[in-house]
Amino acid sequence: MSVILQLENIGYTTSNQSFSLQNITFDVHEGEWLSVIGPNGSGKSTLSKIMMGLIDYQSGQLFFQNQVVTSQNFHDYRDQIGYVFQNPDNQFVGITVEEDIAFGLENRQVPSEQMADKIKDILNLVDMTAYAQTAIDELSGGQKQRVALASAMVLNPKVLILDEATTMIDPQSRQELFQVLKKIQVEKGVAIVSVTHDRQELSFSDRIVSLNNGQVIDIIDAKQYQYTAHAGLTKSVVDAVVERFSLFQQQETINLSIESVVNELWTSYIKT
Repeated sequence: MSVILQLENIGYTTSNQSFSLQNITFDVHEGEWLSVIGPNGSGKSTLSKIMMGLIDYQSGQLFFQNQVVTSQNFHDYRDQIGYVFQNPDNQFVGITVEEDIAFGLENRQVPSEQMADKIKDILNLVDMTAYAQTAIDELSGGQKQRVALASAMVLNPKVLILDEATTMIDPQSRQELFQVLKKIQVEKGVAIVSVTHDRQELSFSDRIVSLNNGQVIDIIDAKQYQYTAHAGLTKSVVDAVVERFSLFQQQETINLSIESVVNELWTSYIKT
């Protein structure tokens, strides 16, 4: 797959010097689902905001479709990036579902005769057709996230960035959202970059980037993450967590398999 988004030695330090991202380098491929994981304070959300264009990085370069993102083409770049935040209420502007989705189209000056069809199509894509006239305040958390997703996707972005988008919804709603996102990935060919703590999501991902202390520590194929003791990510997870848990000792005393030990270490790590 071709590279659509590339981060090359991105650096960022907060004004009080309390945190920094250091030499962040990885690619996002067209049409892939890339999950970004790491403990709290590792820099995941800061990184997502840099990719969204909400925070200015201080060193390195950001490339979109092989072109460096600069002040001259920044707005064109932003037009190709969709995003969904942890709390969808922070990004709603309309009273009803239809009004909120229409807002972005109006800003893009989409003719009204085209708008209705676009809204209908996007609501169908996120399985919310029956809720077009519903007030957003009446929706569940999972339904709100799907509306936020529809509002982002109706503008046809090439990259969709999710910042802990499943954190505030229940397990069933998370599963439904994952299914919708997978449908979007497959049908629309959109690249998804998802900052997450949700282990369940990783089964939908294509690749995983692991952050710790503001640095990329591993990038692996998602199929490797669960039971591959020799994968770089798993090794890093084991090394980081074994200092705080005695699961290898448990393995000797209660006869756990290596696979279950690695799995338990992983679960503990991503909940950190």
